[in-house]
Amino acid sequence: MGDGNAAWWRSPYVASIGVVIIGLALSFSAWFAVLQRENRLAHQEFDARAGDHFLVLQNGIDKYMNDISALRAAFQASEHGISRREFQSFTDHLLRGPTAIFAASWIPRVTRDQLSAHELEAARDGLAGYGIKSVAADGSLSPAEEASEYFPIFYSSREIPDSSVYGIDLNDGGIRQRTLERARDEDRAAASPSFVLRRGEGDRDGFFVVLPVYRPGLPHDTVEDRRRNLVGFAQGVFQTGVMIENILTTMTMPAGLDLYFFAEDSGTGASPLYFHRSRARTGPSAPLSRTALAEGLHWSGDIKVADRRWTFIAAPIPGGPGTAAHLSSWMILIGGLLISVIMAAYLWNAGRNARRLRLRHQQLGQVNSALDAANARLLVQNARFNTALNNMAHGLCFFDGAQRLIVCNSRYIEMHGLPPDRMRPGVTLGEIIDLRFEAGSLPKMSREEYLL
Repeated sequence: MGDGNAAWWRSPYVASIGVVIIGLALSFSAWFAVLQRENRLAHQEFDARAGDHFLVLQNGIDKYMNDISALRAAFQASEHGISRREFQSFTDHLLRGPTAIFAASWIPRVTRDQLSAHELEAARDGLAGYGIKSVAADGSLSPAEEASEYFPIFYSSREIPDSSVYGIDLNDGGIRQRTLERARDEDRAAASPSFVLRRGEGDRDGFFVVLPVYRPGLPHDTVEDRRRNLVGFAQGVFQTGVMIENILTTMTMPAGLDLYFFAEDSGTGASPLYFHRSRARTGPSAPLSRTALAEGLHWSGDIKVADRRWTFIAAPIPGGPGTAAHLSSWMILIGGLLISVIMAAYLWNAGRNARRLRLRHQQLGQVNSALDAANARLLVQNARFNTALNNMAHGLCFFDGAQRLIVCNSRYIEMHGLPPDRMRPGVTLGEIIDLRFEAGSLPKMSREEYLL
């Protein structure tokens, strides 16, 4: 009982079950480890592609900001200002080729005392009917109310001389004025919030960037100095979508990413400033909310646009970067399971064969036991037969059909004086007659007559 309980675990069947369990554990462990690695590599690839887009976009925007800085530097370096012709020539050179700058403008500071001289200068430049005006909420134009200073659009790279854009006062008490004041007081580029441009094709959502220009040779170290010595602003107007798409055209290969641009202070339910649909998409798609983006795989960063920041979010399209194929992990799992099954089947079959051999050995042992018992009985019978045969008073011989000796008793050997070592089974009757003849125990007749 104890031996059977102690040896059950050595059974090949138990070994095959153990191999299956260990194989499953190792296969799933390896599968999970490789799966995690594939997911990690896919996420790293996604992060790398999203980061590349971020850097390209930031560098592209910085280039456009540098173009506006170059325009400002031209005004800053001139003691007597730049004429309309010089401005046009400079901006034509600055904006040549594909560019995302919708328009470049010069916005002078005009005080109340300078208003008449300013309007006279506009007339000399060919701006017929020029006057400083305000834009109403419905987009209509009306003469600007009297104020201590004005900031009208005076030069533009885009507008013709009779354009109604000339003379629009950006000192309107709204987002335009706050953007100008921020640039003036902080002496740096300032970007407006997004708004709908009055002109343009397609999506007209855009913004403008202004840089302050101070009188050459006069200080502008303090806010008071900057306000007193301000000459005007160099302005660049951008269509958001055009700017972004223009920058992204430098990346020739589709990356499988949807790109979102949100205002820095926008809420979770706010619509993006712009949505770039991946060129790898084959069907229509609608932009997701910030909440939905945050719940899935995404990459985000802050893009600097002058003194503003946009939240840039990249999200992969289905099957795009960040989606692991898991080919290696599935191959490892399937291979591990197959090896486990093959080993378990081998051990199971070996167990069956071993059991068959044990049964055969047991059967052979039973047969051998039966043969041993039969041999023992036969030996007993032979001993009894030999005892009876050798204790007879008469000599006795048995021959087969070929006259070969089967058995004879000792009495026969003694009676005829035969050599015992010659009287073995198989000796012929003729040979026995010869032995008797030699021993002189034959009757007085010839050998042939005795055999007859």
